[in-house]
Amino acid sequence: MEEIEQSSGERQPNARRVTRNTLTKYERARLIGARAVQLAHGAPMAEIDRKGAVDPLELARIELLEKKIPFIIRRYLPDGSFEDWKLSELDDAKTDFDARR
Repeated sequence: MEEIEQSSGERQPNARRVTRNTLTKYERARLIGARAVQLAHGAPMAEIDRKGAVDPLELARIELLEKKIPFIIRRYLPDGSFEDWKLSELDDAKTDFDARR
């Protein structure tokens, strides 16, 4: 995603989050794309069952399915504040996305 840097907004404490804990299709696409680029450029892989895959895009999908992508999702709110979510905290409403490609 993007490097976490000081933002003009204020971080919402975990107890006061207002967004849902569901990964959106846009976040899913961005996670897979960004992670695939990292893997293609030689970034270390998470401990996953590769299932014979060598394609960076497929490896990124597997990492997402197993929730092992090392990213934090930052969601900006209309008031300028933001929420940070770990991938392990989010539910993926479409766990069958791998089979639907």
